[in-house]
Amino acid sequence: MNKHVKNLYVAISDNRVVHASTQLKEFHRTIDGLITDIRSLSYYEKKFKKQSRIEHMDNLGKKYYFEKFI
Repeated sequence: MNKHVKNLYVAISDNRVVHASTQLKEFHRTIDGLITDIRSLSYYEKKFKKQSRIEHMDNLGKKYYFEKFI
C-alpha cells in the first residue's frame, strides 16, 4: 500500500463499493451527489473520530455504510 495514504473512506451499498476516496472532503462531496439525505462534512468528521463505521439510510430506505480504513 502507498505509504502516503493515511485514510481510506469507502461507501458501501448492497455489498458493493459505491465510492472510495483518501480524503474525507472529496468523499463527502461525491457521496452528496450520489446519495440523498447526506449530512454536513463536519458531522462526518466528528463521527469518524469516534467510530470507523457509520450507517446511513436515504429517503428511499436504501441502507449505506460509510467506513474509514487505516
